[in-house]
Amino acid sequence: MTLLETEIVHLTVGLTLALTIFYLSKSRSLALFSFLVNLLMDVDHLFDYFLYFGLKFNLNDFLKGAAFDQSGQVYTLFHAWEWPVLLTLLGLKFQRKILWTLALTIFLHVLTDVLTNRMYFSDYSFIFRYLHDFRIR
Repeated sequence: MTLLETEIVHLTVGLTLALTIFYLSKSRSLALFSFLVNLLMDVDHLFDYFLYFGLKFNLNDFLKGAAFDQSGQVYTLFHAWEWPVLLTLLGLKFQRKILWTLALTIFLHVLTDVLTNRMYFSDYSFIFRYLHDFRIR
């Protein structure tokens, strides 16, 4: 899938999750927070893009994921299983709804990416990517 197609899926999943959070918590702010995090997580794609192409920007190349294809590397710092694990542990310690919401939102975003991008579960581990020089398999 192209980045644009993936974003449409994220929009759908994010809206569904936000509505579910609102239904369960009756909190508009938690629902909005989840929705925005789900969409804004992909801002890390810009890091990969600018790292490879420099400061020139081509929307078409960005939406096609050209930086990933051409560089053969993926950094995407926010796209990692380690974040929901860490946030879940913090949620257990501090018992804050915002930490649980953030953990669930990131988990579903990354899971959606695994399924839509047809990548391996391990490809979304920051530690795994680091140990393999952020190379795409």
